[in-house]
Amino acid sequence: MPMRNARVYMVLLAFVGSAASAQPAVDLPLPAPLGGVAAIAWLGSWAALRAPAVPAPTATGQTVGDLERAFRVEWTRQGQALRLKATKLEEAWVGRLALELRFAGDTAALTYGYNDLPVRIPLAEAGKGQVLWAWEYSVPSWLLGENGNGTGGVSVESTNSHGFFIDRAADGTVLVHIAVDWPKVAGESVEMSFRVLAAGETPAGLQAERRQRRGAELDPAPDRARAERLKAEGFVRVNAAGTGFENAAGKPLRLLGMNTPHLASLSPAEQEKVLAPAAAAGITVTRLLIPDYAYRPLGAWSGEAYARLLATVDRCAAHGIRSVVCLEYSGCGGQYNETSRRSPNWSDLYLLPEMLELYRGTVERVVTPLRDNPAVLGFNVTNEPDLALSPASPTLLTAWRAWLATTYGTTAALRTAWGQADLAGIEAAELPRQEDYDAQRTRPAQDFLAFNGAAVGQSMIRRAQCVRQADARHLLSVSAWNPRLLRGLQGAEVFDYWAPHSYEIYFVGPEISEQVAYQVGLLRWALPDRPRPVVIEEFGLFEDPKFPEPLRAEHCGTFLKAGEHWGAGMMLWYDLTPGLLAEFVQASRRETPATSAAPGPELGYYVPPSAESRVSVYPLYMWRRWWGRALATAQTAGFRVREVSTPAAALGCRALLVLAADLTPAEVDAVRAFRLPSLLPEGAAAAQARLPEAVVLPSAAAEQAAIWAAWLPSRP
Repeated sequence: MPMRNARVYMVLLAFVGSAASAQPAVDLPLPAPLGGVAAIAWLGSWAALRAPAVPAPTATGQTVGDLERAFRVEWTRQGQALRLKATKLEEAWVGRLALELRFAGDTAALTYGYNDLPVRIPLAEAGKGQVLWAWEYSVPSWLLGENGNGTGGVSVESTNSHGFFIDRAADGTVLVHIAVDWPKVAGESVEMSFRVLAAGETPAGLQAERRQRRGAELDPAPDRARAERLKAEGFVRVNAAGTGFENAAGKPLRLLGMNTPHLASLSPAEQEKVLAPAAAAGITVTRLLIPDYAYRPLGAWSGEAYARLLATVDRCAAHGIRSVVCLEYSGCGGQYNETSRRSPNWSDLYLLPEMLELYRGTVERVVTPLRDNPAVLGFNVTNEPDLALSPASPTLLTAWRAWLATTYGTTAALRTAWGQADLAGIEAAELPRQEDYDAQRTRPAQDFLAFNGAAVGQSMIRRAQCVRQADARHLLSVSAWNPRLLRGLQGAEVFDYWAPHSYEIYFVGPEISEQVAYQVGLLRWALPDRPRPVVIEEFGLFEDPKFPEPLRAEHCGTFLKAGEHWGAGMMLWYDLTPGLLAEFVQASRRETPATSAAPGPELGYYVPPSAESRVSVYPLYMWRRWWGRALATAQTAGFRVREVSTPAAALGCRALLVLAADLTPAEVDAVRAFRLPSLLPEGAAAAQARLPEAVVLPSAAAEQAAIWAAWLPSRP
């Protein structure tokens, strides 16, 4: 899941009271350990950061000040109720706009509201620098510090915050920044309301207050009979063809799904408001995620968080909805605090051995208690893994150079391969530049992609094996990672299906169907041992003024139809508005296309080794669009397509589609060895120059269809 920067302006619940100018100003001390409240902005640049602040008034009244020329801040205070209004003044670089809370250095713990869930963060051992961060909308609901003098903090009434950051300053002070979605256009404003907590307030009381404010006081009992009927269908398994799913009786299961990353943190009444309309719309599966900042903040396992997760699985089942549980909510290692405490590079999550030990703790608390529950469809071993080139942490450099030593053996061999005669030694090899990696235009960049695949792949296999040791029956996948990189790695067969994410098509059009055709085509046979189902686990347009609900609904509906057509499960990320729910209703009522009883001629497609990077590296996505178009038009014309890697595997194929932009001399020989008519996707002029007998497909889908329908079937 990528980080979201959706803009939400002027989202304000009720501000309690108004400034009373007729009353004399009386200082209202903050309850310890809360020592200060201010509005701050990060301005300038990351290299030269400035952090101007406008403190909140200490008494009933108003305060106005500027954060340089970026924002005007207007504070209004009535007793312990405060309102912050920030208006954009002019264009400026902004790294953060936030409400800053300062807690005393002896603050022993902070408890925050992760929606309805109280999460306690122990601070006694937290050193200087970043302590914890959470990138979540409307979080925290409240923040309560505690030390020997009592408790103090704030209750946040607005819902336009997007996460918070805890740091310990050089003087020991604990700083909390509650980030606000700042206005992007001069003259626009954002507001935030909160109240300073009275001494002695408790997490239980704040939870009850939040429920009352949201009309979520009730604790509705789940439909246990419905849950038992779902469980009686047995564990979900992959069908014999490797193209989809079925229950224990062999009945096909269609995956029309959603992502509910924060569902377990909501109150039971709030969960019902999500699940009831989803079930009515025909949704059959949802995905739950486990962020470490809520389930294991600073290594402190939260028993309540894990108990809620297990209860949430049962509440989903009570609506006839199965669960996929993501065991490691990361994203290139980001959003994962346990890594950032150990390394400046978040993606070292996949390289540090102690992270696997923490993972075993998650398996013990989640997989073990759920292993006999058929309402769980399966587990994601992690979310969106990858290795980041920057910063060049000691852990990353050590692993990189060890891989080079294993791959090349000697410094002389590495010098020759990289064309760097002055390279002092393997121990001096640096990481490639990001721009070279994105374009895959240098040998070090190509090597880093191979290293990335091996290191992350082995990490995913180790995690999957941990899960499999605890649970022999539930399905396993890895979210949003190219499983073709698992080829050749021992143990890769442990995975049961693939779960790509699809944000490359961020609009509505025929390209959506081509994208789904590409993902199914390139991933179903990602490993040669057997075909596996493909579930597009995340897709969708985020709520934004640029994407009104009708457009978002159309986008969703187009994806759902493409999933039906090409045989992929579909799971939306993540807000289900009435318009999007209507698309799911229509999809659930449509018949799933049956497999053709009279298959057409076969078309083999071949991905040369030098082209594999175009499957993995995000900036090369345009090639994937072109490949998807070629695969989609061929199948629409009546061809059955399958991946082939050798001439023997291509027996029976009418022609060969070579998915490449260019070819090495060895790859030209490999293509000719197939002895089949060869075609290339659009944009492959360089490959055609080396393979002049190949036909380059035109860009227009209709023209491609004419080639498939008329030219290829006429050949023997």
